[in-house]
Amino acid sequence: MLAQVSFKQHALEEFNDFDQRILEMPEVVEAFRISGAYDYMLRVIVSDVHEWKDVARMLLGGRYGVEKIVSHFLMDEVKPFSGYPLVDTGARRKA
Repeated sequence: MLAQVSFKQHALEEFNDFDQRILEMPEVVEAFRISGAYDYMLRVIVSDVHEWKDVARMLLGGRYGVEKIVSHFLMDEVKPFSGYPLVDTGARRKA
C-alpha cells in the first residue's frame, strides 16, 4: 500500500522524529520526503486493512505532528520496478 502523509507544521524536529520512527518500522519498506500537498510518501507492507489501521493510528497518535494520512491500496502492478536503466552517456553524445 502507498500512504501520503502530511504534517500540521513543517518543523525539522518533527520530521527527524518521524524519520527515526519509520526507520524502526519493518512494515515501512520505502519512504520519501516529497514536495507538493503531502510531505511523505510511504510504501507499507501489511497483511490486511486491520493491520494498516494499527499502523496509521500509531503514526497519527504519535508526537510526530502528523495531520493526515491518505492511503492507497494497490490493486494491480502494471509496471514493477526492475532497476535503473544504465545508459552510456558518452555513446549518446557521439550519436
